[in-house]
Amino acid sequence: MNIVIIGYSVAAATASKRLIKEGHNVTIISKESDAPYYRARILELLENKSLKDIAIAPDSSIVINKAAVKIDRENHQVVLDDNSVVSYDKLILAVGSNANTLKVNSDKVIAIRSVSDVRRLQEMLKSAKSVAVLGGGLLGLEAAVKIHDASGLRVSVIDRSSWVLSRQFLQPEGELLSQMLAQLGIDVLTNAGDVSVKDGLEITFADGRKLHSDILVTSIGVKPEISLAKDCGLNVNRGIVVDDTLKTNDDDIYAIGDCAEFEGKTPCMVSAALDMARCVLAENKRYKNAPASAVLKIASLEAVSMGSVNDNCVRHVVETPTSREVFYLDGDVLAAYYAVGTSKNMVNAKLALTKPLSEKQKSDFSIS
Repeated sequence: MNIVIIGYSVAAATASKRLIKEGHNVTIISKESDAPYYRARILELLENKSLKDIAIAPDSSIVINKAAVKIDRENHQVVLDDNSVVSYDKLILAVGSNANTLKVNSDKVIAIRSVSDVRRLQEMLKSAKSVAVLGGGLLGLEAAVKIHDASGLRVSVIDRSSWVLSRQFLQPEGELLSQMLAQLGIDVLTNAGDVSVKDGLEITFADGRKLHSDILVTSIGVKPEISLAKDCGLNVNRGIVVDDTLKTNDDDIYAIGDCAEFEGKTPCMVSAALDMARCVLAENKRYKNAPASAVLKIASLEAVSMGSVNDNCVRHVVETPTSREVFYLDGDVLAAYYAVGTSKNMVNAKLALTKPLSEKQKSDFSIS
């Protein structure tokens, strides 16, 4: 069977290797001229690593470095930007997501989504004295720490919420994380609300506070890429709508990774993308949304968030001078696990999540 994949993400690469092993012919269409790489690792290039260090190992797929501009569903063809066509029996969309951007026209503002973005940032850092990162989510915090470590510049994180990682943590752990970031040399400015930015990079918060910076890195979320799917009549919402086989409303077209939406959710996480890649065009596998989870590991900073807290949960805190773990139990069931400054129980907590804890597990986790 001839399978065409649009996009060369970790989801695409994982699916491609499996499908080739199963005897299919795979063609990958990618508009990026750089060799395929793990997008989640692009900030490692700031650490003097090369593209080779984050490259995706090649397989025997055919790679076409052109942009797909149209899907002709009737004729089972993908039209490329040079008007050539690629025919398919099955088509997998792995087109990823796009960064949300500020409505400001300035060459001092940058969102980091590709290798070329990192290269541009490296040039900008050479003449800068300070950097601001807008967005206190996982990617924003990673960017802040790695920029600070690579450049030695003053770096400030600006977050509209009352604490960083507000989608992953409750306030006590978010505030502890801010303290740990401060110890690494990162300023954390919360309660910023909606900010306005002038070209000279005077950043004004909703309450009137101002911050001057030479560079503004934006990390304010992503939106799934749906234009190709929408233009050819596939069902789209926030993402490209799929069922538990990752199939769209066209029996021969599938979507995986950041662009896919299943049961109203677009996880936009590597773990979900890998799960989708294992399930797509697999006869006996069905995809299901996993419990919410997030892991931050940068320099000496570690943070883990798993599951979700409900009104019935009881909070159990295990604390050391350098770390805090929080176990939220609904009865004996582990509903959520938060950790800041450690990840030692991450694997065991993930295995135990949403299940009743035995007395031995409680003892192992130091829950009293």
